[in-house]
Amino acid sequence: MCECHSVAHVQDARTAKPAFINRTQQCFAVKSAVNDFLDLARSTFCGLTEEIHLLADKYRNDHGLPQMKVVTIRPSSCPGPVIFIL
Repeated sequence: MCECHSVAHVQDARTAKPAFINRTQQCFAVKSAVNDFLDLARSTFCGLTEEIHLLADKYRNDHGLPQMKVVTIRPSSCPGPVIFIL
């Protein structure tokens, strides 16, 4: 079990204080090609995250909102993080 565990994890993986960043880093701590579903989830997550940031950039430029930012929170009533563009 320990051998499989050490082989599957990226050696330079780190942790962070904010929960969302920590969960994201945990997803990427497992090497690719270990689990096809995890690889698909990571790819989807990266694509959606990029789309959200591109949309925020568009809103900033189109509506003159230079202070607008993307915020991630996790309300107690919600099972996962919620992303807001403020």
